[in-house]
Amino acid sequence: MTQTVVQLSGRGGLPAGTRLNDIYELESTIAAGGMGEVYKGRLIETGDPVAIKMIKPELAGNEAVLSLFRKEASALHYLHHDSIVRYFVFSVDRQLNRPYLAMEYVGGPSLSDYLKTAPLNYDQVTVLRKRIASGLQVAHDKGVIHRDMSPDNIILQDGEIGHAKIIDFGIARTTKLGHATVIGDGFAGKYNYVSPEQLGLYGGDVTNRSDIYSFGLVLAEAIIGRPIDMSGSQAEVIQKRQKVPDLGAVDPRLRPLIEWMLQPKPEDRPASMNEVAAWVAPEPKKKKSAGFGLIAAGALAALALAGMGGGYVYMTRTPAAVVLPPVSVAPPADIPVDPSGRASGPTLQPSGQTPPQNSASATTPVEPPLEPLTIAPMTPDERAARIAQYVRYFEGGPCFFLSPVAITERTAAIDAFSLADQVVQTFDSDFRLVNGFAPQISPARLAPAQCPATAFLQRIETARDPSVKFDLKSPVAKVGQRVQGVIDGVGDRNVDIIAIGDSGRVKLLGSALRRDRGQATFDARLDDDDNSAPGSKLLIAIVSPKPLVSLASAPKGSAWEFFPSVMEDIQLRNIQVQAIPKLLRIER
Repeated sequence: MTQTVVQLSGRGGLPAGTRLNDIYELESTIAAGGMGEVYKGRLIETGDPVAIKMIKPELAGNEAVLSLFRKEASALHYLHHDSIVRYFVFSVDRQLNRPYLAMEYVGGPSLSDYLKTAPLNYDQVTVLRKRIASGLQVAHDKGVIHRDMSPDNIILQDGEIGHAKIIDFGIARTTKLGHATVIGDGFAGKYNYVSPEQLGLYGGDVTNRSDIYSFGLVLAEAIIGRPIDMSGSQAEVIQKRQKVPDLGAVDPRLRPLIEWMLQPKPEDRPASMNEVAAWVAPEPKKKKSAGFGLIAAGALAALALAGMGGGYVYMTRTPAAVVLPPVSVAPPADIPVDPSGRASGPTLQPSGQTPPQNSASATTPVEPPLEPLTIAPMTPDERAARIAQYVRYFEGGPCFFLSPVAITERTAAIDAFSLADQVVQTFDSDFRLVNGFAPQISPARLAPAQCPATAFLQRIETARDPSVKFDLKSPVAKVGQRVQGVIDGVGDRNVDIIAIGDSGRVKLLGSALRRDRGQATFDARLDDDDNSAPGSKLLIAIVSPKPLVSLASAPKGSAWEFFPSVMEDIQLRNIQVQAIPKLLRIER
């Protein structure tokens, strides 16, 4: 029995039956991200299934995004490997004025679904390891990092381990500074499989060794039959990545490699996927037997390693560089060109079939050359709204939050809260590429114990009222000094101030608030265990139509307990809340 690459969500902007250049017809939505959508479709002439990726309509007129889409296609055009989903065509639909990518649609269970029935044996894991690692190496050689390696993103075509394919490069990123992604930006990856550096640890620099870490967790799950528990609260997720997890259930023959791949520090892991693919289990140490001297004891391990064919992986991604490898076996350079200067397009074939050689007629009409978009220019307000949307949906990780201060069509002042500087630098470069100008970023370095506050901020998805402003008289205060601030534009709405210290301790400043004609001010001391030494205070202004009773009742000893309680109150009472954070540095 086979199944589709991903579960259909039913979401999406285009209805079933929509045709693209009279070549493809959309059937259903597969997935949607911050900047793009993926549909299941079919080749009209043959009925062969395909997957179609498109830029979202509200971004289709953004020349920077379109340029990014083209660059992705170009960068991945020459990534050829059998274990990566193939990309066929990049074009623009003439009626919708929307660029799209057509790619291979793969049928078969995901590795995660397959493992629900039984774990893989050692030989099967060896085949999987060599095949996937070889494909990831092809991508890494081109500067493309997958960043979301998990059993969900490995499809076993027709249920065969030897036909495993890597999918969902929608959050992949090139290692070249300034390259963004089309489906999902910034931070990516399921929490159970993310590397320490994806959480901002050890410098936060996401390289090919990040994929090696995630793939190590995949291999461990494959041989055990269940995932190693690397999830939990944000504090637990971070703590679990500061040491190698318990690998006692992993086959002893595979354990040395997994332990190597799961080293917390990137420099302590294998240097490349080539090393992962070529790794050979060490022979067991010889034991001395009474009266018989030394006896070789490694036969079983040697037999297990014999005959393992090294499969090849062809890696494809979508965002940091979108792919369109041809289906035919000839490389792109060998595609014939007619006198008009137009390349003869490859014939699309159903997944798993070999394209016919020397065919007299093509199965598919040749795609027209890329046409310039003719979309009405945006108004200044529309452009500002689009930039605000980009900022809101940029994903930087479990301890990252962007707070817009002021956004216009050509300016953006943003407070960036994070554990590490790397993710802020990534956002800065991505913003420039997508929006065409440099943002004014005020970085605010957080302590790990303050991370629950960013999770709370990320989950509040109400429309932001730009008239509400929160400012501190000074971003720096001496130990024991009073702190002043003002919240403008609140009208008669309720206002609360929450202070979170380096240790995660929470303090409410509501009693210090004074109201006057739509403005709230405060003048308060923040003396407690957290600012008895230099550090930081994260202050959050909460504006709501009615008081949040949970603020008084929620435990104040730890932000990990406080914010889930407040979030539950907001959701149960369906309260529309706006929250604006500011970071205060405490100095001697």
